[in-house]
Amino acid sequence: MRGIVTRFYKTSLRLVPLLLIMAFISSIIGPNIAMANPGWYNLSWQYRKKITINAANVTATLTDFAVMISVTSDSALGTHAQLDGDDILFTAADEVTKIPHEIEKYSSNGATANLTAWVKVSTLSSVTNTEIYMYYGNAGVGSQQDAVNVWDSNYKMVQHLSETSGTHYDSTQYNNDGMPNITPASNQNATGKVDGADIFDGTDDRVVISDNNSLDTGANITVEAWVKGSSQAYKVFTAHCDSGTNQLSWKFYTAATTKLRIDISDDGTYNVGHRKRYDSSIDVFDNNWHHVVFTFNSTLTIYIDGNADTSPTKVYDDAITSLHNSTADVLIGAFLSSGTPAQFYNGSIDEVRISNTARSADWIKTSYNNQNNPASFLSLGPEQNAPVTPTVTTNSATNVEETTAVLHAVLDNDGGDLCQYSFEWGTAPGVYTANISWTGTITTGSTFNLPLVGLTKGQPYYYRAKVKNSAGIAYGGEVHFLTKPDLPTAFTATVNSSSRIDLSWTKGDGAQRTMIRRSTLAFPATYLDGDQVYFDTGTSFSDTGLSSNTTYYYRAWSEVTSSQQWSNGFSSTAGHTFVAAVPVTIGGKVYSVNKAAILVPWILLGIVSIFIFVRVILYVRKKTLSRPPPEKNLPP
Repeated sequence: MRGIVTRFYKTSLRLVPLLLIMAFISSIIGPNIAMANPGWYNLSWQYRKKITINAANVTATLTDFAVMISVTSDSALGTHAQLDGDDILFTAADEVTKIPHEIEKYSSNGATANLTAWVKVSTLSSVTNTEIYMYYGNAGVGSQQDAVNVWDSNYKMVQHLSETSGTHYDSTQYNNDGMPNITPASNQNATGKVDGADIFDGTDDRVVISDNNSLDTGANITVEAWVKGSSQAYKVFTAHCDSGTNQLSWKFYTAATTKLRIDISDDGTYNVGHRKRYDSSIDVFDNNWHHVVFTFNSTLTIYIDGNADTSPTKVYDDAITSLHNSTADVLIGAFLSSGTPAQFYNGSIDEVRISNTARSADWIKTSYNNQNNPASFLSLGPEQNAPVTPTVTTNSATNVEETTAVLHAVLDNDGGDLCQYSFEWGTAPGVYTANISWTGTITTGSTFNLPLVGLTKGQPYYYRAKVKNSAGIAYGGEVHFLTKPDLPTAFTATVNSSSRIDLSWTKGDGAQRTMIRRSTLAFPATYLDGDQVYFDTGTSFSDTGLSSNTTYYYRAWSEVTSSQQWSNGFSSTAGHTFVAAVPVTIGGKVYSVNKAAILVPWILLGIVSIFIFVRVILYVRKKTLSRPPPEKNLPP
């Protein structure tokens, strides 16, 4: 067991350097980061505008909220969108995720345009502004609307009342369309709070929505509308009720004065124990537009212009927990009494909606803020053009060492879109065997770099930068660098004679040639200093023709590819030549005497003589010590 642990420990220690290198490379290259803002929905749409929803007008963060977008007299939209607005679409803040929208009204003369649209926002924040995008400018595309999916499944009917004639179409998936009976016909083409509306004459005008199961909301309901009218008693602007056949579910109408009244029943009757009737404490019918809402989830609540009525008059307030599933048709502008329309409303009605949930106070307040004053609820940014392919310049590498280098580039033009970048490189021109994943979020003028590690010494590398946006990918020019070789090692100088020194070395890793330079004053400072002794591919050289009794200082550098790259460091050595022989005269002729040749035999003879002398002394001493001592004369 101890041996296993020991082996595991040793193996772990061997892995530590590898893991550290991998971590370093990972920190340099980084993950394959998806762009936070990837760019453009589709280049077939040539224009867009950012829409910013003011969080201050959103009272709580809401989910799947239908926001009304109102654009008036917009020249960019009028000039670049289709005349019928079919090419208009909306995306989420990421600029590419298409979100459902419904166009209630679009008008364009080719110069300016007006738009009323409803857009489903998945998360409408009350903390930070919400951004979405409106795209347009695609002449060849059909309608991009997805009206049904704008409205969550709790909406059972959404009547914009914007149709100027004929059927009023329900925007939800339940197809609760309405048949209008309005005269004159021009009253169906009235100006509403949001867009179009109907004017009801108080005599016989109404819109009839045939009953079906989707209109039976059970224990929860929200009914809302925009109404405008003068004081009138007991006039109905919408109801799901036939009072003559005990089919009351709910009835929304005027009280005896300028107040609002709601009746609800759990069994279809007005019998005691089965009903609620509340009158608002706030005036509504004053010839101004008002947003009126009631919700029920065991508790009945009235909202007027976004605020709950906290002190309504509770005429009846029985404890009921659900609404009657009425078989009566839903009417706008009247209700049914034994199958006959009655209590006709006199005034204008817009945006009638029914939900099978009790919408929150924040939902209702935000709806009011949005529809009452869209100009302060949101703002449109300037028109943006579709991006074009970016351009990039590959710059020279820096910090080039034996196994590391830093690649550089600059984004010259982002093409009107946020860009990502990458590098690719290899060891042959135009052949790129390595790269990093797309990363970063950069714009025009941004510089970017990539540190490389683990390179081969003395190796040429070829690389280029590349960038991309939603319009395409662009490549910079190819640039190359050469890593440095290692310095020579084991550099020695052996004095051979008074005029020759033998040099030897081990060539540096990655080097092609070795440069050796010498000086008699000091070590050469650079590979250009002193005198060149050697510059070739070998590992030894004899430096001849030297002066005697002189110290020579040598340094060696490694080199790659025609002096394009030199080693960072150098190796140093030195040698001192022998003293040259003094000339002597023999028979009138001067001869050069090699002192070494003359002196060496005499020196050797002296050494041998000394050795023999020492041996003789030692021998005599040994003999003397081995004799017995002389006998002494003892006294008698």
